[in-house]
Amino acid sequence: MIAKSLEQLKIDAKRSGWPWPIEHPNDERALLNGCRTDFKAAERVRRFFEGMLVVPQEGGGTKPFVLIDWWYRDVLAPLFGWKRADGRRRFDKGFVTTAKKSGKSTVLAGLPLYMMIADGEEEAECYSTAVDRDQASIIYKKVSRMVQLAPELESRKGGILKRVDSQKRIVYEAKGSWYEAISSDADSTEGKNPHLLIADELHVWKDRQFFNALMYGDIARTQPLFLMITTAGDDPTGIGFEEYNFAKDLLDPTNDFYSESHFAFVAEASEGLEWDDPKGWEEANPSLACGALGSVEKLQSKCDEARQTPRKQREFIRYICNRWVDSVEDPWLNSDAWDRCGLEEIPDHAGDVCWGGLDLSRVRDLTALCLAFRDGEYVDLKWWFWLPKSRLKELEDADRVPYRDWVSDGWIEATDGSLASIDYGAVRECLMGDAGVVATYELQDVGFDPYNASSLTKELMEQDGLKLEIFRQGMLSYNAPCKELERLVIEGKLRHGKNPVATWMSRHCVVARDKAGNIMPAKDKSIKKIDGMAAAAMAIGRMMVSPFEQGSVYDTPGSLCL
Repeated sequence: MIAKSLEQLKIDAKRSGWPWPIEHPNDERALLNGCRTDFKAAERVRRFFEGMLVVPQEGGGTKPFVLIDWWYRDVLAPLFGWKRADGRRRFDKGFVTTAKKSGKSTVLAGLPLYMMIADGEEEAECYSTAVDRDQASIIYKKVSRMVQLAPELESRKGGILKRVDSQKRIVYEAKGSWYEAISSDADSTEGKNPHLLIADELHVWKDRQFFNALMYGDIARTQPLFLMITTAGDDPTGIGFEEYNFAKDLLDPTNDFYSESHFAFVAEASEGLEWDDPKGWEEANPSLACGALGSVEKLQSKCDEARQTPRKQREFIRYICNRWVDSVEDPWLNSDAWDRCGLEEIPDHAGDVCWGGLDLSRVRDLTALCLAFRDGEYVDLKWWFWLPKSRLKELEDADRVPYRDWVSDGWIEATDGSLASIDYGAVRECLMGDAGVVATYELQDVGFDPYNASSLTKELMEQDGLKLEIFRQGMLSYNAPCKELERLVIEGKLRHGKNPVATWMSRHCVVARDKAGNIMPAKDKSIKKIDGMAAAAMAIGRMMVSPFEQGSVYDTPGSLCL
């Protein structure tokens, strides 16, 4: 049998009834791997919505559930119309993000009913899930209302489905199938074998154990569907942002990233548009663009109101433009600029000159060591972080960040489990060990906070001969290195190696300012830990006053104040 060319496979798809062009490299590669389009399967979903489901009608009564064009064309048709060579659905996981009020909840309410009744699956377990009971109830209430409104579905009217609102459960006894709403704060995932799983508002999800249990709970099913839905959020360390970036990689036609089984749809205002440009609102909300829900005119007054305060502007950007925002109202460093500083790899720097900043922790903070390397016009930063092993779970729950994942990935070292505070022996070993910092790089000196000085600093100086320099924790010490760090980020001259711990800290680091315009990191104003940013500023500060800099620091007006 002669293998068909990509163009011939596209022609076959069009002849079979698939009305949309196949242009994305992922879809083209899927065709070459044996996947096919099945327009009849896509139409089966649309006909079910229109023929079996009804929604309330303005003014009273009900009307058939007619899918908005883009919901059908861009989401449901590919999810259900793409098939593998063996006939199973191609996609078993999907990520969809749009702005608020795009019809997400209503469409999602119809999916469990289709998957229970019309997908040909016996004993289909269908779930919608969220982080708390109230959020989990939103989709359930819509599903329950759809059942109640349709005589063919409501068992009390002779229909096939039984509503058990007290348990947030709908049962299809003829096939042993059911739909249920569950939440991470009350329910266990044990024993669940989902045919459909909807994870709602993923941007607020924190519990990775719960998420992973759901993610891998469907492996016994032939063609399950795990669908993640969200609007943009403000937490770059959360599950939602991680899945958002995965989806963006899938959709980027310029990279080679390929996943045959993952579907992605991202509606957001383009980077080149200002937040108050109506074109961006329509990009983020396709329902708005096609006039199906709301209008641009209605959003204009909200836009005018958002101009009044940074908080309202951030909310408008999140909910209307569907862009991820910083977690604080007045972050020091621009998150987009910071992210661009992670695009280039950091050189190895073995044997290179560097300067250090050491931020020794109190009880609840991380201990952070940062090294600064000058590489031409660039400054490269490398971090080491420590937390006590015995308190990882406690601190992870309190701070809502994946400390244990960061430990597993090597970004944080968990010190001796028998201690409630950090074992500074691990810090000393990192600096002075056979494969440590001093043995690897030409370390000039290390700035440290004398307020938290301990026996460690004494041992490093007196026993190990390490040159430590007191770095006073005040405006005069921090101003110049903080402004230099800010300049490097803005100009794209910093390289941070995509360190996720430092990135998390950069997102919510707030600086204190005096009347003269001097700045310094403000731990009391920052809502989460910023130890890595303080260590980075100290390292840059030591670099700036070093003779190796050959006077370059003096070229920046007002930069020298150490």
